[in-house]
Amino acid sequence: MSIVPIRVFRNHLCRRDSRFDFNRGDRNFHCAYVKIACYSSSKFELRLYVSMLPAVSIMDNWRHHIAVVFGTASMFLLTLCANEWIFNHSEFVRGVNWIYLPAGMRLLCTLLFGEAGAVGILCASWISCFFYYFPTDPVRSFFGGILSALAPWLVYLFAKRVLGLHASLSNLTARRLLLLIVLYALASPALHQTWLALNGDTTNIGERFLVMFVGDLCGSLVLIYTLKLGLWFARLGATSGQRG
Repeated sequence: MSIVPIRVFRNHLCRRDSRFDFNRGDRNFHCAYVKIACYSSSKFELRLYVSMLPAVSIMDNWRHHIAVVFGTASMFLLTLCANEWIFNHSEFVRGVNWIYLPAGMRLLCTLLFGEAGAVGILCASWISCFFYYFPTDPVRSFFGGILSALAPWLVYLFAKRVLGLHASLSNLTARRLLLLIVLYALASPALHQTWLALNGDTTNIGERFLVMFVGDLCGSLVLIYTLKLGLWFARLGATSGQRG
């Protein structure tokens, strides 16, 4: 139900009062009646508007979350393409690189967007695992995608509950950021290699852990600090432009 007809009817009802010529007593009575009617319609309009607020808020939240999920997944896949193009020679075994830029995007998006960012990373990880890394191994692709999103999520929970990280990241200092990067670089290979070991794949497990740790650490440092440097230059350019 729209609240516009109610407002139009109320205004029309109030305007009609001036077109009738009543005696003083009748006019007062009529004005009192119209004021009551206007008050009642205004009150009903307010109740109707307030009752619509939760539904509107829920729809806006859903739109925002969906946009964040799609945006996060798209950024991760673009970073993956860039990594395969620039650092293709750094691959140690399938899915393990000495420099892995998407690791930084996983951590960054999860820290920035929380649950919605983690869902976007999960979707993008499944896409990359099912259609690129392990298309003939659906079980590994399924659990690999989950573990890829779980590692930054655990680091995000640590930052939020232990370090008291704000949603705006206003209290994310350089030292805390470096700590979170190192923790993520440890958590990701630990989860993956533990799952592989539980499924009987222990070949070169120590080397794979080391290479994956170095790759996630270097990739996260390169990506996050490159973006940070780019923002600093952009801010510097905007300041110079305002002074000029």
